[in-house]
Amino acid sequence: MRNIKLIIQYDGTNYHGWQIQSRCVTAQGEVLKAVRKMVGDNSLKLVGASRTDSGVHAIGQVGNFQIPETNTIDCLAFHHGLNSLTPDDIVISAVQEVSPEFHARFDARGKTYCYQLYNAENLSIYHRRFSWHIRRRLDLNAMRQASTHLRGCHDFTSFQAASCGAETSIRTVFALHIQEREPLVRIFIRANAYLYRMVRNIVGTLVDVGFGKREPDDVRRILEGKNRTLAGMTAPAHGLFLLKVHY
Repeated sequence: MRNIKLIIQYDGTNYHGWQIQSRCVTAQGEVLKAVRKMVGDNSLKLVGASRTDSGVHAIGQVGNFQIPETNTIDCLAFHHGLNSLTPDDIVISAVQEVSPEFHARFDARGKTYCYQLYNAENLSIYHRRFSWHIRRRLDLNAMRQASTHLRGCHDFTSFQAASCGAETSIRTVFALHIQEREPLVRIFIRANAYLYRMVRNIVGTLVDVGFGKREPDDVRRILEGKNRTLAGMTAPAHGLFLLKVHY
């Protein structure tokens, strides 16, 4: 079998997340329809690397599908063909033939997410769908200080959604940094894996620190408390981007 890897971008505004759902329009569902149409096989499966939530965007979602050796469609044809068949808010940015063993989800060694804040009195029309608008000036130095407590291997129970069904809440955050390019503030997080809504709950807590509602050292105590009620609000989905999947 030939194994085809896709790098996928999408504006998540109009989708109920990445993962296929029977009664909802999803990014995976739209890409799968396009692939099946090109290949002519309605039983074909599309594997995705990350189950992004409703409203979350992606710059570097990864997917793969397998086709018979007898199918001679090359990667360039897939690239052009899939982009002509998917909606305008989904873009296939790269197509590559990979080894038959490659699996977009199980081979992933980590993912990088970016959360975008628009920190100004008035929101730009260009960023309203892609950032959390915060009018009040954030104390970024305090947020950066707080973020140091989140790096490393920890039990992130305090930052997982109540409905999270993960077997363990232990995760390793390899990097977490905050970048400012006024009026945009971007929070980058790279980890080996994530709990349900972990990034958005971390962002909501860091914003509390930026407002002065919490001290930077409170984040350490929140981690140690292992209780979701100790942390801040869940940041809105539309500020979150899946940037890259690491293999």
